[in-house]
Amino acid sequence: MTMADRQVIREAFATALAAAITDYEEVIGHTVQDFGGKTPVATVLSAGSGRPPMTMEGGRTTFFLSLNNWVLYSSEDDSWTEQNAEDKMDDLERQVAEFVHSNRKTSDWDYLAYEDRSIIRMIPIGGDSYLHEQISIRVEVFG
Repeated sequence: MTMADRQVIREAFATALAAAITDYEEVIGHTVQDFGGKTPVATVLSAGSGRPPMTMEGGRTTFFLSLNNWVLYSSEDDSWTEQNAEDKMDDLERQVAEFVHSNRKTSDWDYLAYEDRSIIRMIPIGGDSYLHEQISIRVEVFG
């Protein structure tokens, strides 16, 4: 029996997210040190696994992903403001919620859901300040 592969699920999730939410300037399936001023950006990271014992009916693997929305906080020339950043962060979260709801079951996974509440903070990346929202996602694969 082939074991479910978290990397495959993470990459499939990132690809599907990029296709569904065109507001992202980029969706990246790993950690990066600098976004080069791009906004908004999403990173999809592995955040753990749950592999309960197999039964005669098969097994259920649960993967946890960390979906991170990154929105530039403001620009030096004021063409992008703190209000723009906050509004974009809220809009992206709504789009992610719609994506999760519309993709509960796909050919890549059997169940997709938010795992917990999201967390928002400000983080410096590559010399720029970004609003950052971390959304915990649960992906279940049966087999």
